[in-house]
Amino acid sequence: MIDIDIATLRFVSALELLILPTLLWAFLRPAPTMTATKLWIAAGFVMAGGNLLLLQWNVLTFPGKDLMIRLVFFTGLILRIQSFRLDLGIPLSKRTLWLGYAAYVALHEAVRFLSDGPVALLVFTSMLTTLLTANLVWLTLTIARREQSRGAVWLACGLVFYTVLFFARVIALLTGHTPVDQLASSAIADAIGIALVLVPIIVHMGYLGICIERVRRAESVAVRNLSQQAEMDALRQQIAVLDRRRSLGEMAAMLSHELKQPLTAVLTSAQAARLGVLSGQLAHDQIDEFLGRIADGARRANMLIERIGAFVRPSPTVLQSISLNDVVHEAVALSEGLLRSAQVAMEAHYSPASPQVSGDPLQLSQVILNLIRNGIEANGMGAGRELAVTCSVDGGDGVITVRDRGPGFAPDAVDRLGTPFFTTKPDGMGMGLAIAQSITRQHGGSLCFANAVDGGAQVELRLPLKCTVDRQVARS
Repeated sequence: MIDIDIATLRFVSALELLILPTLLWAFLRPAPTMTATKLWIAAGFVMAGGNLLLLQWNVLTFPGKDLMIRLVFFTGLILRIQSFRLDLGIPLSKRTLWLGYAAYVALHEAVRFLSDGPVALLVFTSMLTTLLTANLVWLTLTIARREQSRGAVWLACGLVFYTVLFFARVIALLTGHTPVDQLASSAIADAIGIALVLVPIIVHMGYLGICIERVRRAESVAVRNLSQQAEMDALRQQIAVLDRRRSLGEMAAMLSHELKQPLTAVLTSAQAARLGVLSGQLAHDQIDEFLGRIADGARRANMLIERIGAFVRPSPTVLQSISLNDVVHEAVALSEGLLRSAQVAMEAHYSPASPQVSGDPLQLSQVILNLIRNGIEANGMGAGRELAVTCSVDGGDGVITVRDRGPGFAPDAVDRLGTPFFTTKPDGMGMGLAIAQSITRQHGGSLCFANAVDGGAQVELRLPLKCTVDRQVARS
């Protein structure tokens, strides 16, 4: 039989339980949540302290040293149990922990007081260690099953080794197979000594494996979420472009009318100038006047074409500092033809503060234009209809309010407005307000739907002012 020095093995185990948790802490320190890991590392240090105290057993002379040392090992096991229970979301309460300590001390002292020798106390502590390590095995296997973790399986194997050895010691003591005075030199003691050296390496490598697997799993989820978000953003942009093109199709008659006016003015001025030049009856100042009219008409037509092209052209989201007054003015300019053909009077009120927000001017114009179109449709047919667009500042938000004089929102529809495919129009698709809602949320804002007190519907677009966002970023 090999002569094994238990004291040397216990000293080596103490060194391992100091070094391995330290290395684990150094490797995992950047992790965002460390509570469970800290408990696991603290358990290693506590058990290292218990082994060092056992090595000084003959030197220590104060009363109650046996209870104190056993409490140290009990604390180490409880810390590891709590660490795994935190990972599983079922931590022990402070009350339960204190009651556990009180029960342990009471039972330990009762067994010591009632027993004639050390056998009962050894059986009690060995049985309790067996139960606690068995509980650790169950928690570890639960983590392995839940997370499909190989590291947890390795950790459970090391803990099973401990559990079997301590249970074997309980059986040996209860059956009298190994007398107490021979326990330190028995095969079970030798096996426990070897386990003291090997098991800490296995369980710490297993715990490190669990942590690495969690990091890789989190990175995989993050990459998948980013990919899905990118796909959703691309799809949202495509839908927004299609919505703008659909709007352009609805405004086709208006656009032809809008272009006809400047082009007619250009043609008329050009013909008048040509006849004047051919007849020789046109003075230089009159030629200059006609050329100016031609230039103005061409400029107006060009601006309209550029505005339409920018509105329907696919483009990536570009966040920049913009004035909400300018955004409202652009949307109103695009809707002038629709207002005229529907015979709706528009009142645009701009904020004297010229609120600045961070956003994409094209996308925000699309939101406001969508609200204006809905307001025009809500007013119905007939004369004397009104639509009001107001730009203002409220606290740290820029606010754009679009109000019509129609019948207002149905009470059961207000909470569902902006939901994809929900519409109150007979021929509607339910995508216009959904796209507007999505764009607004991308800009950190909100859309609020309500009925005005004196009739009609009112939609409020709120966007955080750029100065408010800058302050929040500076504080963070």
